[in-house]
Amino acid sequence: MNIESLRSFLLVAKYSSFSKAAEVLYTSQPTLSKKIADLEKELGIQLFVRDYHATRLTAAGSNILKECIEIVDRYDNVFKLAQESRQGVVKKVRIGNFESEYFLISRFLEIVRTRFPDVDLDINTYSPRRIDEGVENNEIDIGFRPLYPIERKSGLNICEVHKARMCFLLPRNHKYANKESIDIFSLKQESFILLSPEFDEQYDWFTQYCEKRGITPKIINHYSRTDTLFLQVAAGNGISIAAFDSAFLKILRKNLSLVTISGEDAFVKIGIVWKADNPNPLVASLIEEYTK
Repeated sequence: MNIESLRSFLLVAKYSSFSKAAEVLYTSQPTLSKKIADLEKELGIQLFVRDYHATRLTAAGSNILKECIEIVDRYDNVFKLAQESRQGVVKKVRIGNFESEYFLISRFLEIVRTRFPDVDLDINTYSPRRIDEGVENNEIDIGFRPLYPIERKSGLNICEVHKARMCFLLPRNHKYANKESIDIFSLKQESFILLSPEFDEQYDWFTQYCEKRGITPKIINHYSRTDTLFLQVAAGNGISIAAFDSAFLKILRKNLSLVTISGEDAFVKIGIVWKADNPNPLVASLIEEYTK
């Protein structure tokens, strides 16, 4: 099986016609028919039902159609990127960033600016779970996200580049707002506002952290946006948690305070995720430079 066999299969499926597909491929219909027959023999399945009126996909052919489209598209994209590199065309890398990973993304931007000046970064903010999905589906090239200790897709590469202390996010007028560190027992009667478990794994981490200490936190609400959460905490409607980030701390509104959570396990690893077989040739170079 080769890429041209798959391309022939896709064209016959597209036009529902061997003659039309042969015309597009500038080949004869018998030659195309033999190529499809050889592919069917190699795969061990019948791809098309042929009759006098039409050619249509079999159930088996329909099952592999999407995968074949993706394989051909990925193959073509590799050559496109290679051609752009030869011609000096501006190169593009798609970045998925979680909202509070300012420390990591700012360092990455500096590396790209100084060492890869012709690379164009398309940066968008997503939830950690959406970043994983985007990387898995080749919609995101590199993702920056917190790495809570949970099981992840085996197809993703993960590199831990930073360890952040978990903190309580308090309104500035809270009685513990000026503390350097505090334990969960001092706040067990507080009302917590967290990021939605569908949005971020922080929710699960916090409930497990409390469970180990025999505490059931009073979680009164959860949101899918960090800015909404900040507004709720600033308004005094509850407290929250966040991973410490020096750049993040600087942009917090003056009426919010980060106080570190005491405990040896009150940390979260921060890092990058990418897919080993990502067709973008720039990904490997950027990862290597960033993780030196």
